[in-house]
Amino acid sequence: NSDVTEAIGRSIKNYLKWSDEFSDAFLFYDRNAQSLTEEDRALVRDTWNMVVNFFEQLIRKGIRRGEFKVKHPLLLAHNIASLGHVWGMRKWYLSKHYSLSDFTKKQIEMVMNSLIVVQNQGEKEQEKKTSKIHVKLAE
Repeated sequence: NSDVTEAIGRSIKNYLKWSDEFSDAFLFYDRNAQSLTEEDRALVRDTWNMVVNFFEQLIRKGIRRGEFKVKHPLLLAHNIASLGHVWGMRKWYLSKHYSLSDFTKKQIEMVMNSLIVVQNQGEKEQEKKTSKIHVKLAE
C-alpha cells in the first residue's frame, strides 16, 4: 500500500542524481538568465513546470490513496523540485559536508516525514515505517 511513497522516494533520488549530472547547466542558466532568448527562457520555465507538476501529481495520488496528508501539494512539489536546484547551485558548498548519496537520503527523509500518514501508530512506528522506505531506496 506504499507504492506512491516508494515512487516519490525513487523519483527524488533520480531527480537529485540528474541535478548533479547537470549542475553546470543550473549554474549557466542561473548566471545567464537575462541574456537567454525568450524561447530559451520558456524552455527553462517549461522544464521547471514539468518537474513541479510531476511531483505534485505523485503527492496528490498519495493523498487520494490515503498515504499522504498534505495541505499544500503544489508548494511541497515546488520545494522538492527546489532540492535539485539547491544541489546544482550549491554543490560547491554542500559537497564539502555531504556526499550526493547522503544529501539525497537526508532530503528524502525530511520529505517523507512531512508526507506519510500513519494511522493509529505512535512516533516509534512512524520512524520504523520511514526507516524501511529509506533502506529500500538506498539499495
